[in-house]
Amino acid sequence: MKGKIIKPVLFFIFFALLIILCTQDCAFANSSDFGRVDAIKINLYFLRSDKNCLIIELVAVECVIPNDIMEKAVQTVLEKLLDGPTKHEMERLDLWTAIPEGTKVNTIKINGKTISVDFSKELQNYGGGSLNAICIRGQIEKTLEQFPSIEEIVITVEGRDEKDGVLQP
Repeated sequence: MKGKIIKPVLFFIFFALLIILCTQDCAFANSSDFGRVDAIKINLYFLRSDKNCLIIELVAVECVIPNDIMEKAVQTVLEKLLDGPTKHEMERLDLWTAIPEGTKVNTIKINGKTISVDFSKELQNYGGGSLNAICIRGQIEKTLEQFPSIEEIVITVEGRDEKDGVLQP
């Protein structure tokens, strides 16, 4: 008798759980577009150093961005990077950015596995020095390297590249 009662009860519990799980909305999923996630997590890279700046490290800060076409996703990530760390991240994690204030993204071009990002002239307002140039380049490249389809990153300022002195000491 017990076996006859247990089987229907287990079936009912299984069926109830199945209904509950199927009607739950995922936090980042759009139920009308099965299989597509509407947001992705990506890291922004900021800097942290000791008091004398003898040791400088890139520190990942996770953020959530809309899962759009590649160029738009890159644009969103770079805009967040250019905004710099939040006040909370600066105070709690002691983070900072080497990217000069006011820097904007002019254009983003993706050609195969190469991404070319052209920045506004403000990117060159870092005051010179190889350490500053390395830190800026590191923040941008480490952030963009997370996109699996990107293998090469070209950074330009107002159409000029390294040969023209962009991010050079």
